Amino acid sequence: MLKKQRYSIFLLAAAALFMIALTQTATATTLTAGSSHSMAIKQDGSLWGWGYNGYGQLGDGTTIQRYVPVSISTGTAWTAVAASSGDYYTMAIKSDGSLWAWGYNSYGLGDGTTTSSSSPVSIATGSTWTAVTAGQNFTLAIKSGGSLWSWGYNSYGLGNGTTTSSSTPVSIATGSTWKAAAASQNYAVAIKSTDGSLWAWGYNSYGLGDGTTTSSSSPISIATGTSWTAVAAGAYHTVAIKSDGTLWAWGYNGYGELGNNSTTSSSSPVSVGTGTWIAVAAGAYHTVAIKSGGSLWAWGYNYYGQLGDGTTTNRSAPVLIDVGPWVAVAAGDSHTVAMKSDGTIWAWGYNNYGQLGDGSTSSRNSPYSLTQSIVAAPAVRSFGNVKTNTQAVSAIIISNKGSFNLTIGVISTSGTNSTDFSILSDSCSNAVLPGLTSCTVEVAFKPASTGAESS
Repeated sequence: MLKKQRYSIFLLAAAALFMIALTQTATATTLTAGSSHSMAIKQDGSLWGWGYNGYGQLGDGTTIQRYVPVSISTGTAWTAVAASSGDYYTMAIKSDGSLWAWGYNSYGLGDGTTTSSSSPVSIATGSTWTAVTAGQNFTLAIKSGGSLWSWGYNSYGLGNGTTTSSSTPVSIATGSTWKAAAASQNYAVAIKSTDGSLWAWGYNSYGLGDGTTTSSSSPISIATGTSWTAVAAGAYHTVAIKSDGTLWAWGYNGYGELGNNSTTSSSSPVSVGTGTWIAVAAGAYHTVAIKSGGSLWAWGYNYYGQLGDGTTTNRSAPVLIDVGPWVAVAAGDSHTVAMKSDGTIWAWGYNNYGQLGDGSTSSRNSPYSLTQSIVAAPAVRSFGNVKTNTQAVSAIIISNKGSFNLTIGVISTSGTNSTDFSILSDSCSNAVLPGLTSCTVEVAFKPASTGAESS
């Protein structure tokens, strides 16, 4: 949680000059990565977004690309967020259970229209939602009672037994209760809450996991008799964790994204790695996962460094990225964001639209921490020798060198000789500085008597 920082700038009639840097770390509870943008919910419930924004998918009311995180819907508490994989929109749930959407809307955000929006719009007003996932042009969400709903483009099946697109939520497998779901570019997978069984539907060219390549417009059972706890869907591959902590994958494997030390695709689940896994995320063609001890592992396509192992070499089996401990991870098309146990946010991979949030468009092949640094330059400002009743003026710049907003309180003078110091201009007091911006305080010193003075 970011809090106001209190600090003092000392002004002396002496030659001393020192610099300080106070560092804050941005902490989060929830992360998601879309095709080329990222979103995070901080510990105070505030929602932030960064990266590509050509269709308003960040939700800040603009279509301006953001290279550092910007606040979305200030004052609102959010609990879940999902950035579309392969498309340009975002879904999120507020603390009251209401569902909201923004961004590209050619096939329906769920509000009954095909009008895009750069600000959050309410979906299915009056319902209470607990989970949401966004694929390419279609969305899945779970209500508080466990019912599963979907909407959007339906060429390969929203799961309701038809191929008719819908701009409002339609019920999937009425009567069943669900606990998790994942939406891909053109197929979906979900886990029932009653028995942990896994189901899939949609496009099946590389295998939904049922051992065939036959597409389905309604849910079909995967690995019957098995209990699953988590599932993630990439462009054409799926990864899931069983209740015993083992990890399994299936589908397209041209870049080794299944992680079974081969590049052979599979239409049914294959075992991945060893040990106990607790979380997994699938990018377009890469996979990242966390083991029970908190270590982070990755495999698959690595052209942009999205695996985070310091190389751009594809991996067909899990490679250790960092011992952590890590608690959450999300994968975009070609970038990754993850969270350590202390709530710090890290990002790496492709950065052509600023989706890493580091203020640049330079890709990274190893994890980079999104931190916020406050630099008051200088901490001690010398006016040198100034004649009595003669005014000297100095400008003090306060810079936010990091990623998240910096809130500044009121700046004033105090101390023994404060009457000889005055603030001529001030763009810093009560300001909220976005990442990589600065403000200026102009201070005047007019000594009334001789001797060293300070304020």
